[in-house]
Amino acid sequence: MDIRNCSPAIISGLITQLQDAVYVLTDHKVIYANAKMAALLGTTVEALEGQLLLNFVDDQSLATVEDRYRRRVQGETVPNQYEIAMRTASGQKKWVVNHVDTFTDERGALVVIGSMKDITEVNSVKHDLDVFRKQHEERLFRDANFDSLTGLANRLNLINHLTMAKKHQDGLCLILIGFTGLREINDSVGYDIGDRVIVAVARRLLTIVDDAEFLARVAGVQFAVVVSSQCEERLHELIGEVSGLFKRPFVTQFGKFYLNPNLGISLHPGDAVDEITLLSHAHAALSHAKSADTINWIFYDEQLNKDLHARIQMLANLREAIQREQFELFYQPQITTGESKFVGAEALIRWKSPELGYVTPGQFLAYAESTDLIIPIGDWVITQACKQAKALLDLGYEDFSIGINLSAKQFASGDLVQTLKTTLSLLKLPARFVDIEVTESTFLDMGEEVSNQLKELSALGLSLSIDDFGTGYSSLSYLQSMTFNILKIDQSFISRLPGSESDLNLVKAIVNMSKALHLEIIAEGVETEQQLLLMKDLGCDIVQGYYISRPMPAEEFLLWLERNVQPKT
Repeated sequence: MDIRNCSPAIISGLITQLQDAVYVLTDHKVIYANAKMAALLGTTVEALEGQLLLNFVDDQSLATVEDRYRRRVQGETVPNQYEIAMRTASGQKKWVVNHVDTFTDERGALVVIGSMKDITEVNSVKHDLDVFRKQHEERLFRDANFDSLTGLANRLNLINHLTMAKKHQDGLCLILIGFTGLREINDSVGYDIGDRVIVAVARRLLTIVDDAEFLARVAGVQFAVVVSSQCEERLHELIGEVSGLFKRPFVTQFGKFYLNPNLGISLHPGDAVDEITLLSHAHAALSHAKSADTINWIFYDEQLNKDLHARIQMLANLREAIQREQFELFYQPQITTGESKFVGAEALIRWKSPELGYVTPGQFLAYAESTDLIIPIGDWVITQACKQAKALLDLGYEDFSIGINLSAKQFASGDLVQTLKTTLSLLKLPARFVDIEVTESTFLDMGEEVSNQLKELSALGLSLSIDDFGTGYSSLSYLQSMTFNILKIDQSFISRLPGSESDLNLVKAIVNMSKALHLEIIAEGVETEQQLLLMKDLGCDIVQGYYISRPMPAEEFLLWLERNVQPKT
């Protein structure tokens, strides 16, 4: 049945059931508006009928509306949905998403039927967040010379930094990072896409470089990181993190592309006294790394053999750890800021090495990601975390969830949804007791590949969290389009509170944005009572961190629950 042949009463009845503000126009005049439309514009249905809707369009958007109407009349194809600014009867400005369709009635007159959705609050928060991020970036780089494409320090700034740093530090390490694969991108889809990939590379590297370290773009797709050579553990951590970062593809409108990182490393003063020679030696090491078959990072000096052996031994030990199940999950409780009510815990993996003792994730997960060992490790984590959730449920605990961190490679494997579905079924565990944590970089870099699987997981009843929010280049679009339940504010912002005004403003903006999008908020890394009270005052729902409890093995976690939480019987 063609709705245009229905009686006005039937059409009015159908429109009344809609959730959006709806209007119908002829000659720009309102011939019908539902109550939601009148409420949006701060008037009544009776007062609205017969008026020019253009009278309510803000001057900022008037030209856009008139242009789209003219093009429709001329028969052009224009988008049905777009954002415009409106003015209420009292003059208040509102941003709306306007959806428009047109048809010709039996008299040949053009009829416009449209709907509007108020997005004023979300746009306001987005504006505040953009302002705070811009201030943050400008503060970080205000005294530097910028690379015009990425905004990072350039080669000259790197040399100047090395000159100054070697005067104040006993030892420096220069890590030069080069990539293979960009030439193929430039040749196949053009330099514009290649430049976008370079910018994306810079963004990923920024997520792993500490404030005390220095990142620069040297040339092309070569980047440099300067760190202290006194902390060998941090150096190896960075090497592993760089390797892990680029296992994920770069997603463009032309498809997915991969870049393979190689690292050349030189030390001051062991390899060179002056900065130019130090950079030259790093280039030489990088050239060797690109030609190596078994390793993608090389030290310039004779320490190479020791490091190569250590990497090979690490991977061998990891394979043995998987076979012998030498891993263990620790749990860090999460409580509400209002009543200090237990609402869940994050599962965190540890490697219980017979030789090394407990090994933290930062020391071995990057190696696991580089060789796909992360997939069996990730499957083990899913099983053990779900078993723990089932044990809590059987003990009488309710209203909680166990958070599981997922790797990008687990999404790429294609088996993730089935693995979770099977695990929940075998354990007879309701899905609501499991929360899936995904870093925003994983979501943004893998795009549709992740979003489709997240929709399937959400359909199963699993809770979905965005982890480490704010550390990357956050986007509101995916938060609006995906059914996320929780947003976790990264501990790097919380750790500098309450002293850092810029971080406080950024956290406020994130909390306000989350509230506007109806997301629960978890603040990570709360380590003091002052931070806890501040999070409560800001409206943050849930906190976790050392002030509440350090991560604990399962046995200690159960004891903590016995002391602090009464299960429902």
